[in-house]
Amino acid sequence: AGDPAAAWMFVEDALASSFTPAEVQLEIILPAMRSVGEKWASGEMGIAEEHLATAVARRCVSRLSPRFHRRGLTRGTVVVAMGPGEWHQLGAEILADLLRGENFRVLFLGANTPPEAVSLALERAGDPVACCLAAMVSVDSLVAVTEVVGASHPDTPLIVGGAAVASEGQAKELGGTHFGADLPSTVELVVSLA
Repeated sequence: AGDPAAAWMFVEDALASSFTPAEVQLEIILPAMRSVGEKWASGEMGIAEEHLATAVARRCVSRLSPRFHRRGLTRGTVVVAMGPGEWHQLGAEILADLLRGENFRVLFLGANTPPEAVSLALERAGDPVACCLAAMVSVDSLVAVTEVVGASHPDTPLIVGGAAVASEGQAKELGGTHFGADLPSTVELVVSLA
């Protein structure tokens, strides 16, 4: 309905009824956005409604984000980005939060990230645990990033995933070293690499 206050009240009710912040993101927000995407694709919803729903969902994710930060020493740094031309970043934002919840320092570069920016972030990370790249619409944008990152940081695990990446074989064809099948398994993979 495009009502951020009502959406946040729903999130607060879920948190009060024993949902964790991660469960809110994975079991409420993401399924709602999948439904929005399906309705948009089938013509049941217009582009304005889809953008409105996305804006409300992003506000809720942003408000939940501080609940994932942990104090103390981290397990290491992870870079999370989307390639050039990729604008659907909600899943990557949630991945960044889930990784923070596992006590990683996350450099979240967001949507439409130039390959050189990903490489620079990895340099600043020092000894990064992994680089996670997401493709939601087209895998074409990932190839430029994986080529630059692979050349400049060949020892850094490069996890490729998102709705546009269907399999481990495809992730490797795109230049990834690992496949992020979904958000929880990507977090588990990063934890195993730390």
